[in-house]
Amino acid sequence: MAVAGTVGSGTAPAADTAARWPSFFESLLTIAAIVALFPAFERLAASDTGRDGRFSDTALVIGGLPERVLPGLCATHGLLAEPLVRDRLCRRSELRGSQARVDAMPPALVDAFAQAGRAFQRPLVDAQKRRTELRLQQREGLGDLLALGDAIESIDADVQPYVERYALSPNAAGPLPLACSFTMISAALARLGTPVGERGDSAPANALLLLGAALDGHGATHALSAAALLPGAPRAGERGCERLGLPAALSGAATLMADAREAQMHATKNAAMRDLLRTAMEAQGFTVYPAEWWHFDYKDWRQYRILDIPFETLEHE
Repeated sequence: MAVAGTVGSGTAPAADTAARWPSFFESLLTIAAIVALFPAFERLAASDTGRDGRFSDTALVIGGLPERVLPGLCATHGLLAEPLVRDRLCRRSELRGSQARVDAMPPALVDAFAQAGRAFQRPLVDAQKRRTELRLQQREGLGDLLALGDAIESIDADVQPYVERYALSPNAAGPLPLACSFTMISAALARLGTPVGERGDSAPANALLLLGAALDGHGATHALSAAALLPGAPRAGERGCERLGLPAALSGAATLMADAREAQMHATKNAAMRDLLRTAMEAQGFTVYPAEWWHFDYKDWRQYRILDIPFETLEHE
């Protein structure tokens, strides 16, 4: 018994200490992880736009894109195009017996291209106007200078990603691939007086339908522009078009236009849903906080003090 007692009293503290080491290291690792992640949580706490920006109301929203032009082009030029292009882009009901001449850019495409350019530039113009107004308020000392500075930085932070997302260039009204496509096809049509050779008479009509498909953001533009006969077009003169052939320009234009049309649709839907929410809340006596569309106050909220009481405390009251 004495031996057992001696052995037990000598080994128990060592075993106890060994058992504590893993827990000690786990605690150290937890503290280190918290310290490393704390700046990220601090940035998250400072953001009032919600997770993934779901509550954000970006200043750069595309609006005013042209209506879809492909149905009209199918009616005027569809029968002149290759079956490969015509059957994929046009419905039979859209085709007409009388077809327009393919010797110049159709007015519908000219107008749609100009309207698309204005639609992409308008958010930038509005952002510049807003930035100028805020800087004027700063110079005149109107409002919270820190808040004004943050608002200007927010605008600047929105502009560059928008420009990069849609490949906007100071030398082009809209996305660069769209401007390149329009310029190259216009130049090709202007050269129709020269022999078309092996490309055939369907090449100009193919180009017009594919340009319309690009403006509409049609998903088949990429495959068709690579397979269809297209007129020989010189490289566009815009800076950045030097390395783009017509098929690549049409494909890139279609991708960006599809993105823009989807963004416009989502913006319209979000605005409608916010209006619906606001109408429903106001019908019950709530008013929206101007700076946060998701923040509503009840009509008599000023009659109550702002409290910071844990839910556990409320459960016992």
